[in-house]
Amino acid sequence: MRIEPFVIGLGLFLSSAGASAALYKWIDEKGRTQYSDKPPAQTSKGGVEMSNRGIVKKKLEAELTPEEKKAKAEDAARRKTELQEAAAQRRADNALLLSFSSVEEIDMKRDRELQAIDAIIANLRSQERSVVERWNDDRKRADIHAKRGKPLPDGIKEDLARSEGEAKVIRDEIQRRNQEAQDTRVKYQALRKRYTELRQSMAAQEPASAGALPASAPSKK
Repeated sequence: MRIEPFVIGLGLFLSSAGASAALYKWIDEKGRTQYSDKPPAQTSKGGVEMSNRGIVKKKLEAELTPEEKKAKAEDAARRKTELQEAAAQRRADNALLLSFSSVEEIDMKRDRELQAIDAIIANLRSQERSVVERWNDDRKRADIHAKRGKPLPDGIKEDLARSEGEAKVIRDEIQRRNQEAQDTRVKYQALRKRYTELRQSMAAQEPASAGALPASAPSKK
């Protein structure tokens, strides 16, 4: 009966190894079977870890190609991002449930924020009217000089430019505040929807019998 050389080598290796030593088997780059008491640094075909009796304990991962390494890294990054997003959502949900006891409270907080923004916009509108009135006065003075054929004084030019600049700043701020009001409505609409979903989910998870009245005990005669 013919005995393969690598089997003989394996027997010799096992006999020389300690009782608790592990054995690693893999195929090298040249297609040869290798054995060692230390795991291979890398292998394109993978391998196995065996006990000192030659029983396979676990498989060794094959070396990944650059494309596989990239895909694995991207998948790990995606999973990490998903876990972080899920944890952030849980924190946000807990905060939402702790902050409000009903959708009416959410609406009340939304309305308070919107009223504050509306007050700011109203004040900006008042400032805008004052600036426009001042600009109109300066424009009339400029028209008088133009009708008289006189050059426009530097002071009037500066007043007009200043009024135009102030008006632009105020209008930009009004636009920003209007957008803030819209964003506030969208935010609280989302909070209201999420709060309702969470409450419904909590109610569905409660035992169906939680609110049931206990059956009346039979009266004793």
